[in-house]
Amino acid sequence: MTIPRPDDTISGRSNVGRQTVSGAVKMFLAQGLMVPTGLATVAFLTRALGPDGYGVYGLAVTLVMTIEWTIAHALSRATIRLVGSSTDWKAIATRVLQIYLVVSLAVAIGLWLSAPALAGFLDEPRLISPLRLLTIDVPLLVMGFGHQVILTGRGQFGQRALAISARSVARMALIVLFVSLGLSINGAILGTIGASLVELIVAMRYDRPALFRRVQAPVRALYVYALPLFLLSLGLRFIAQVDLIAFKALGGTTAMAGVFAGARSLALMAALFSMAFPSMLRSTRSVLVGAGELEHARDIGRDALRFPFLLLPLIGIAVGASIEITVFALGIEFEAAAPLLEQLVVAGVAMTLFGICSSILTAAGKPHWTIALIGPLAPITVVGHLVAVPRWGALGAVAVTASVSVVAAVLGVFAVGRLWHVWPPPSSILRGVAVALATYVAARWWVTTGWLIVIKLTLISIAIPVVLWISGEFDARERRLLRAVLLRPWEDGPGSTFEAQ
Repeated sequence: MTIPRPDDTISGRSNVGRQTVSGAVKMFLAQGLMVPTGLATVAFLTRALGPDGYGVYGLAVTLVMTIEWTIAHALSRATIRLVGSSTDWKAIATRVLQIYLVVSLAVAIGLWLSAPALAGFLDEPRLISPLRLLTIDVPLLVMGFGHQVILTGRGQFGQRALAISARSVARMALIVLFVSLGLSINGAILGTIGASLVELIVAMRYDRPALFRRVQAPVRALYVYALPLFLLSLGLRFIAQVDLIAFKALGGTTAMAGVFAGARSLALMAALFSMAFPSMLRSTRSVLVGAGELEHARDIGRDALRFPFLLLPLIGIAVGASIEITVFALGIEFEAAAPLLEQLVVAGVAMTLFGICSSILTAAGKPHWTIALIGPLAPITVVGHLVAVPRWGALGAVAVTASVSVVAAVLGVFAVGRLWHVWPPPSSILRGVAVALATYVAARWWVTTGWLIVIKLTLISIAIPVVLWISGEFDARERRLLRAVLLRPWEDGPGSTFEAQ
């Protein structure tokens, strides 16, 4: 038996950290591409469809996407954990994809049959056709996400980033093409379906487990994790997405639902950079926990908890320039989306923190803890909407979403603290709050119109990491890692970016 040398252990730890940072850069670049393409798509659709048409589109997409992402994320955490810690990853991948295919096809059929009932519940008969057309997207998106989850478990973040980038570009191009051809709402949906197909094709190039064959996969843990993680995914999606549905079901107009959906789209743009981080964290921590590197896993968890607090400046920008952002991005007809955007950005940052906490708990083998945290919040969300929406309309709906999201984040932090004795660094919290206040003042004081808002937001956004860097948020090790990764961020493999170190 070969006894590992101390320097081998140190090197292994360094490589894991390096791959994590390298993967973060790749995914952030891919998510960064989604911001301009997503904004361009939303700006085009809101002007082409108007509040009423965008309301129909937004309701249909929200309903179907909630179902799709619930299915997709039900097995994602367990899959990343098993693929990342198993030598027989291909058998596990095949079984996971088979489950995804069967479940997504069954859900698509159920959605097709229930489309009239859903349209009746929301008092919008125009929803039937878009809902049925979107059933085509369900297996495509779910299978594409399944391949991406497998890539994440294997640490192939560059390949996953490429699939995400291909989807964002294809979605923008296809939606603009089909809507411009006069297909209206159905054209936007056809563009979404085409983007899911492109994403699936790209992801399959790098991950080709045999789909139609019998396998003997050691996936007992997958089934053990599946139910609690499905419930977690369902709870998270319910809390994050039910506000728009509740608003319409409780008497809101379709036009105002379109304004609501526009605000949600803009809030999603603000959260895109953070969406990749929890899955990378699960992958890295699963490898470390499986290898017995508990102290190093604890260090990574502590660093990860800093991340959402460094996103607080985004809230400052959103609140300070909400009217300018909504009018520029969505059009003057959507000006009422400004106060909704402010609270939805708060909810997005809070849910990012909870997502990181749930990833830490899952990697540590405690997925049921997250269920215990999120379970009671779902009925509280329902009661909140029943009380707030009839009184305050859309503003009441987003207030419920933001409040419940913040509570979930606080509970998640305390759960991680109890399990790992890891807490967000107070210095990072203070810096995040201070920079958020500064960005709010700058965004509120610097009033612009038209395309000048792009220059304004770009300069303020660039200033955020610069100020954090100067204030000492990143230590010497992190600065070296970031500099090295930024030189060659698209190279995979342990130590590939850091051979010189």
